[in-house]
Amino acid sequence: MNDSATPKIDEQFFLFIGSTETPEATSKLKTVGTRYKRKRLDSGPDNWDKINLLLESPFLKGAIIKLSARTWEMFTSEMHAKQIARLLGNLEHTPHVVFAHDSILKQTTPKSHTEKEPEFDEDFIFLFDHDPIDPPSEADIEHVRNLFNNYEINLIPYNTNAELGTFARRFVDDNDKHLLFRVYIPSGKMWSSEADKLLNLFRDWISRIKRKSIRQDGYATSNGEVYEFFSDDRNELNSLSGELSEFSDFLDLCIKDPAAASTILEGNHIDPTKSSQIIEKYAKEARRIEVDLRQARETKLLSIRHRLESEFINSDQDLNEALDMANSMVPSRASIRDSSVISHTLPAQNTSSPNNVTINQIFGSVQHLVSGELNGTTNYGTQANELLELIDKLSPSNKPELETAVHEIEDQDASDEDRRTAGNKIKGFLFLAKDRITEIAYSTLQAYIESKLGI
Repeated sequence: MNDSATPKIDEQFFLFIGSTETPEATSKLKTVGTRYKRKRLDSGPDNWDKINLLLESPFLKGAIIKLSARTWEMFTSEMHAKQIARLLGNLEHTPHVVFAHDSILKQTTPKSHTEKEPEFDEDFIFLFDHDPIDPPSEADIEHVRNLFNNYEINLIPYNTNAELGTFARRFVDDNDKHLLFRVYIPSGKMWSSEADKLLNLFRDWISRIKRKSIRQDGYATSNGEVYEFFSDDRNELNSLSGELSEFSDFLDLCIKDPAAASTILEGNHIDPTKSSQIIEKYAKEARRIEVDLRQARETKLLSIRHRLESEFINSDQDLNEALDMANSMVPSRASIRDSSVISHTLPAQNTSSPNNVTINQIFGSVQHLVSGELNGTTNYGTQANELLELIDKLSPSNKPELETAVHEIEDQDASDEDRRTAGNKIKGFLFLAKDRITEIAYSTLQAYIESKLGI
């Protein structure tokens, strides 16, 4: 793009840093009429200062960065130290994605080894492929990994330019549509049906009561369903968790304190003559859902009991001990507020290891069985469940997104593009978490992802 396309100071724009200006991403931006700016990383501190000024612009919509082996090493440069800290701090508070070729993260030499110097002026870089040079050293890899973890950088590896183009386009598309959240709910997960009902009520609450525009999209397969929520204006919903909490409070009040619920409606400028009708509707739906939640829990406990009885039929171990243990692992309170159904995460389960030696012998198998029943992952293999456990244990800020990625990888009916995108998100997570897991676990889970992606 020439200088005439450079965004004005007072219009929204997208920022490409490094050689990430793929045709797939830019064509999307042209379609929606969003300007974009390109900057290079392989440059001195003065140019990095210019990049930071763009990242700090109130009109910036998002940033896409691509690291070559050369620019990866620049994040270890003492000469750029102040600019690096400033840049990563800016990215932490900006919708962004950082791409790096898989060979960099694996410290291997790319198949193509003919280095080509990019053409550029002082601001722009036009080359699309990765720099085929020797990968960074182990020390440089570790240094940048620590930096990215400290600033919660969204890192996604790629193998081909086609993948890079697809991932970049999806990021631009989600950014343009103001994606609020995207979550996969396995069909066998406890409270999956109730989550669907609550999400529909939440959408009604946002649009009808809060008078904010929100759209729902997604897809369903025989194995689960993906829910996507978009907003016309990202700034209207600064805190999705806050909106969900307020919605849960309102539902609770509709049942227990209609007068307080009416006060909330009044505060949202709802016609007082319609308040009673609205509260009655929400109270009716909430009561129905609470009944469904309790019944769903009972059904799940019965399924767990039957499976345990089958597994312990020829065992000398105490079935009653196993049943008591399983019952303690299943969330006991099934109400709209306590079940965390809306956020699609179950309450913290009582999975602390018992002290009794006999119970310890059966704890692992019971925990695995209960976890699979609650989360709808009974048909998943060992690696998939280990990956979900690792994500839960490390609890990164994008935990729901990573859990969704695991489910999509396991869903053979999901589209190839969705599964490949999901797989590379997981690979990025594993790379960033490498120093917190064993080498064997890292290698095994990486191999699992690559086998799912057919690499």
